[in-house]
Amino acid sequence: MSFEEAGWVEKFDGIWASASLLHVPRSLLPKTLTRLIRALRPGGVFFMSFKYGTEDRTRSGRLFTDMTEVLMEELIASAGLIKLAIWTSDDVRPGRSHERWVSAICQRIKPASSG
Repeated sequence: MSFEEAGWVEKFDGIWASASLLHVPRSLLPKTLTRLIRALRPGGVFFMSFKYGTEDRTRSGRLFTDMTEVLMEELIASAGLIKLAIWTSDDVRPGRSHERWVSAICQRIKPASSG
């Protein structure tokens, strides 16, 4: 299923988007995040990771949208998520130790309690 086909509403307590959103064009990331956030229950947690950088590039026919900590913060804020943590790490796959990742854990805002 593509991200565009995701139609869930408040179904999940968490979403694990490890190295998947990086294949979404930067211009479509806000719309894609809105769709995924809608699938989270209020208070649900969202993990996402991107290759580190500022480029939008194609390698071997695959699109890559890179992020830095600042770009990730902007994406999270524009999506209306609460940032819990952002960090960078080295790639642990053999032969890729020169590559870096930026990851984030966020939370869907809980509605104010009535009463």
